[in-house]
Amino acid sequence: MPLTTQRCVKSCGDSSWLASGMFFALLMGAVFANFAVASSPEQASSERGTVGGAMVASAMLEGASLQTGRKVFNRQCVLCHGHLGRGDGRLAAQLTPRPANLVKSRLSNAELKAIISQGGDAVGRSSSMPAWQEELTLVEIDSLILFIHQLRKLK
Repeated sequence: MPLTTQRCVKSCGDSSWLASGMFFALLMGAVFANFAVASSPEQASSERGTVGGAMVASAMLEGASLQTGRKVFNRQCVLCHGHLGRGDGRLAAQLTPRPANLVKSRLSNAELKAIISQGGDAVGRSSSMPAWQEELTLVEIDSLILFIHQLRKLK
């Protein structure tokens, strides 16, 4: 079992394109502040820095991507948070408190980054949430945050 999986089990307790009139700038070498979901260029400029109407931090690292975020999520987070981020992973029932429902969560990017990097206990949340700063790069953490925003849009 890889070190990161062992660590999670221990901690858990056992760029851009235009399509259909929608402009999506997805960080293919750009800074996340340029990400907007809009039906027109005018709407894009007025919504710059948002994802699905929610404010997104402008300090995302170059190179962060949804694809990387999905891979990290599937490797590190699914066991507790579940495939859709609803806090219903295979280990969820064994944890108290249960893992966060990332779809309903409205934590800011800074809060998400702190929890992912430092672990829940370090920021006054669940001690079952492990710190990932030793296993994940900053780009992987930012990519994971992008993916969490994508999950929120699926509801």
